[in-house]
This record gives sequence, structure tokens and C-alpha cells, in this order.
Amino acid sequence: MQKVLHIVAKSRTLFIYCYIFAMTAVTVPFLHYYTGSITKVLLVWAALICCVDIVQRRDITKVFGGKILLAFIACSVITIIVNHRLNLIENLKNFAYSLVLLLIVFTDYYGKSRERCELDFEHYNRFFCMITCIASAISLVMFSLRYTVVFNQYRIGFYLGRLWGVYVSPNAGGITATISIILSLVSIFSLIHQNIKAKRTWQFFYWFNIIIEFVYISLTDSYGTFVSCIIGSAIVGFMVAKFILCRKYTFCFWKKYLLVFLYVLIFPFLCFSLLKGIAKVVSYLPSIVYVVQDRSETNKSESVIPSDITSNGNQEKEPLPESSSSKQAISQSSKPANESKPLRLWSEKTERQYEDDPGGSGRITLWRVGLRILKQKPVWGVGQANILDYAQQNSYGLNQNIVARTASGMHNIYLQVAVSNGLIGAILFLSFFAYGFVDFVRDIKKGKYSISIIDILLFGLIALMLANNMVEATVYMCQSGITVMFWLVLGYFVGIRKAGLIGNTL
Repeated sequence: MQKVLHIVAKSRTLFIYCYIFAMTAVTVPFLHYYTGSITKVLLVWAALICCVDIVQRRDITKVFGGKILLAFIACSVITIIVNHRLNLIENLKNFAYSLVLLLIVFTDYYGKSRERCELDFEHYNRFFCMITCIASAISLVMFSLRYTVVFNQYRIGFYLGRLWGVYVSPNAGGITATISIILSLVSIFSLIHQNIKAKRTWQFFYWFNIIIEFVYISLTDSYGTFVSCIIGSAIVGFMVAKFILCRKYTFCFWKKYLLVFLYVLIFPFLCFSLLKGIAKVVSYLPSIVYVVQDRSETNKSESVIPSDITSNGNQEKEPLPESSSSKQAISQSSKPANESKPLRLWSEKTERQYEDDPGGSGRITLWRVGLRILKQKPVWGVGQANILDYAQQNSYGLNQNIVARTASGMHNIYLQVAVSNGLIGAILFLSFFAYGFVDFVRDIKKGKYSISIIDILLFGLIALMLANNMVEATVYMCQSGITVMFWLVLGYFVGIRKAGLIGNTL
């Protein structure tokens, strides 16, 4: 029995690899079409891991903020019980996916040594970056060919000025690419002080991935991603300025604040300028591909030898009519054989070619119906799987097509948690992140913790995702690689910081 428990406990790392792939496949319609059934098997595997954790007394209360999360889990259970008459099975399934994030992914760092924790995190990053690099590269090929198709009720490719690529939406693809960029930078800085085989190869891969992902983001025209990148770069700029000031440099009072102010402005400006500039340059790529293909087809047609020349020389040839032969002669004399078509490039429009509604793709409507539901069920909420049913009941005076989108989320995770788990659940959810932020700032002020560049990047990623989820719902109550990587990064960041596993190494 002990041997079985040991095997299941050791399989946690392999499970996270499989879970990253399965959840990332959810946002790639083609992959999810073939791998969707895998998630059910993974839930059984996750249940075994949780049972082993209980036997080994490895509970969530021992991790950072674990008691708050435990209270939040209890609140979710009460919500399901209160709303048991409607979509009970679906609510339980959604709850199971949430438990995987909190009990397995977030707590993965717990009980590991420093070396093992860093090694696993690096491998998780590499695996995720490899998947997203392939996806974004294929997406750029789709853009170059101006390819678009509806697959399994989801549009993929390039359509009306926006690049979906292989993802279910430009927004999902943009945020996925943003996470991949930051994790690539984290891995690059982590490799600096490591002496491993193929070190330069992996560094080259990460830089290549950064370029590919950044180009992809520039073509998505995703307002949410652009704003998130600006906010994230501002946070990184602030942290970099504080990092410089912590290096014991002597600045007078006003110079310190000026330095912070300039970094907070410069980083977002550079980020936005790069996004727009790269989109403008890459917009010529489809025309270049078209011209190259056109030239290739022209050269092939010119190199084809007429059939009458290759045929038997003794074979009699049927003479051309006089009128057609004279026209052919005129055509050949007026157009030299070696003349080529002029090179004409054009810029493909890389901004959305359709009108958004004034509420930001229906967000205002979704938030209005969400507030109506919250007013109706303020304490324990309605349950995640019941949001659509209650939205339809409270949709009077609103666009029914937009209200139907609540089935996939409310484009605001904080409102979605409040509607699903009630105000008590929303308060606990926000308290967890507020507690982590206050604790992080307090440790820095007391000198207990030295900020490294890796810390800046990870903190920037967490803050970026929390800011982005004011207009999206991807850090919780969502099945995607975005959600998995967020909780993996969050667990790694708070876990190794509290355990003192990372110091001021960079």
C-alpha cells in the first residue's frame, strides 16, 4: 500500500505536465477536438493525488494563504449545496477543476527542496513555451497566407483585421502569448548562472519564442491584451526603478521620484510603440508571400516546353489559322519572353475591420446582467454552471445574443466569482490576493526579502493577470493553460519567497 501511495505522490509532476497540455489544448480548437476526453481521465488522477495528500497530511493550510483558500473552498461547497436543484453535476465538475488548481497546481512547490523547486518550474516553463511557440508560429503562417476557416464552430486564422491563429479568440491567444514571453524572460535570467548542457540552445529558443509571441500579439488587435501589456510594463518599470534604488545608489529625494516616474512611463510607451511598429512592418508579409508565389508560378509556366516540340519530329503539325497566328506574333513581339511582372507590395490591415458595440464587445451588458443576478442572490451566489440560466431570467431590456455569452464567462473574474459564490466568496477571493500583496510589500520594507529581476518579472506577470481579469475571466473558473500557468507561477512565487529559497541572485 505504501508503495502505491509513493507512486501516486511522485506522479504529481507528470500530472502537471499533462494538465498544462490538456488545458492549453482547450484554447486550441483543433487540439481540443481530439484531446478533450483526456481531461476526464486527469480528474480521476487528480482525485487520487488529493487522497494521497490527505493520507500523508499534506493539506492546503500549510501553504501561504492556505487558510483563506480553505475558507473559499468551503464557501464554494456551500454554494453548490444551496443551489443543488439546478445543474448539480455541472457545478460539481467545475468545482473539481477549481480544486485541481488550488490543491495540486498551487501547492506543487510545498515540501520540495530549492533545487527541485527551481528545476521543476523551469521545466514547466519550457514545456509551456514550446507549446505556445509552435501555436504562434502556425498562427503567423496563417496570417501570411490570409487563411481563415471555421473549425468545430470556432473561427481560426486571420479575419477582418484580427489574427485568431490557432486559438479560440485573439484575446485568449494574446494573453497566452504574453505569459509565454514573460516566462521566457524568467528562464533566460535563470539560465545565466546555470551550467547545463545545451544552455545556448535553450537561450536561443527563448529569445526566438519572445520574438514570435510578440509579433503574434501585435496582430491580434486585442485591446485587453494591449492594456494588460501596458499595465504590466508599467509595473515592471516601477519594480526596475526600485531595484536600481535598492542598489545603494545615492539619489536625492526628487531624483528618486523622478526616476520611478520616468520608468513607469517609458516602459509602457516602449511596449505600445513596439506592438504598433511591429504590426505595421509585418503587415507587408502577406503581400510578399503572394508576390513570391506569383513569381514562382510565372517561372514554372515559362519553363514548360511546348508539347509540339517534345513530340515526334516526323509528326505532322496542324497549322494555325492565319488570324490566330498573326495575333500570336503580335503578342510575342510586343511582350518579351523575359519580361517580369512589377513587384507590388501592399500593407494588410491589422486593425479590426468591424464595429464593436459601445460596451467593449458586450462587456457592459454582461456586467449589468451580472449585477442584477448578484442583487437577486447576494450571499451564496447561484453557482458557476447556473449563471446562464439566471442571466436569461434577468435579461429584460438587454441584447439576448450578448446575454448568451455568460455561458463562457462574464469578462470580469471578480464579478463572476461574486455572482457564482456570492459576496462572501468574492471577499475571500480578493482577500487572498490582498493578503499576498501586503505581505510581499511588508517583507521588502522590513528588509526580509531582496528583490531580484526574476521576482520583478513574476510579480509583474501576476499583477498583469489580475489587472487583465477586470475585463476577462481567465485566472479562475476557466479551463485553459492561462489559468494553470497563473496558479503555477503564483504558487512558485509566494512559496519560494516565504521559504527563503530565492535570494538576491541577479
